[in-house]
Parts: sequence; structure tokens; C-alpha cells
Amino acid sequence: MSSEDDMDRTDGAGGTGGTDENDEPKGSDGGRDEDESATERADQIACTERVLETTPEAAIVANLGVASYALASVADRTRNFYCWGSMGLTTSIGLGVALAVDEQVTVFEGDGSLLMSLGVCSTVAACDPSNLVIVVWENEIYGTTGGQSINEIEYAAAARACGLWTTTAETVGEFAERYAEAVAYDGAALVVCAVDPIDPDARPPLDFAHVARRFREALAGDGTGEA
Repeated sequence: MSSEDDMDRTDGAGGTGGTDENDEPKGSDGGRDEDESATERADQIACTERVLETTPEAAIVANLGVASYALASVADRTRNFYCWGSMGLTTSIGLGVALAVDEQVTVFEGDGSLLMSLGVCSTVAACDPSNLVIVVWENEIYGTTGGQSINEIEYAAAARACGLWTTTAETVGEFAERYAEAVAYDGAALVVCAVDPIDPDARPPLDFAHVARRFREALAGDGTGEA
């Protein structure tokens, strides 16, 4: 697929191009909900809740730190895989899971973590599993290591240049719509969501072997609920 074709891989759920190259990707400037969530800046906890409402049985691979804390605060599920000590590998792990199973896999990626391995976007685009959605929480800091600023980068543009179906969101309402579109899209998809930094009180289990074992067993059909 040419780079021009890749840029057009944003014509909506289930489609693969066919728009004029000057058209905006679907979801880049769509209408917002009329409720309050449509006008307030996206909240990472609320957006995490929307993911679980939309795809309640999804396998979720969460970046270490805030992404995992937020997920655990919403629901500590057997289908959650927390990447303790694995910054920069979250999307790679999620890609491997998506290639191994037929069900929905969602990655909760941090902007700092993705920056450490930005080239993984080209690998995801090349493999293009239709059951993989990558959510990038863009809070513009390294939230787990002290709040240091991250070098500014256009994550959506970088991912799109690698050939990924990519969209953005800035409110909870937008995110819910864009995530649903990404799930329905027939290929790998990436959603960049601008959020404010947070520090949830919740912490996932620190027993790495237990987390890996229950995640594997859940995907094998031995459990889907909270643990």
C-alpha cells in the first residue's frame, strides 16, 4: 500500500480508503455530543470507563504507571495486563496478543512510552490485525517518573505516516465515538486522546506472575471477570 493510500485509511469504520487525499480523516473534526462530556476536556478515568462499556470483554494491555492505575481504579479484571516495568513495550505486547487471539485487544499507551518505541507503529501497520486498537493517553508529561515534560510530537501524524488508521479526541464524548469507530474499523487503529495528568490512588497487583497467569487463563476461556 502506498503512503498516499495509507493516509486515506481513515474513511470510517469498516472502510479502507476511497476518499480524496485532501479529505480529513473521519473523526478528526466530527460533531460533539450535546451533553456535558462533549465540551469538557477528556478525563482519563471517564474514558477508561467508556472503553469497558463499549468492549466489556476486551483484553486490555496497559502501560506501566498512570494507565494501569486508572484501569485498576475502574476495574481490576482478569483480562487486564499491567506492564509493570515495561515502559516502551506496551504496544508491542498488545500487538503480539492481538495476533495470537481472535477477540478484541485494546492497548492503553502513554505518550512517553510510545515515544520510546515510535517505530512500532510501522510494525503494527504492516501486521494490521483487525482486532487491535491502540489508545494513546496524551498528557504531555512522564507522569510516573516525576512529571517531566515530553518533547512535543504529533503522534497522530506520525502513526498515520506509518500507515495506521488514526484519529484524535479531546473530550469524553469525542473519545467514546472515536473508540467505537476504531473498534469497528477493519484493521489496526490508533486513537490519540488529549487528557490532563492524573495520579489515581488505585494500584494493580504487584504479583507479576499472577497477573500474567490470570490474563493467559482468561484468554484461554477460563475467566473473564474481576479477580
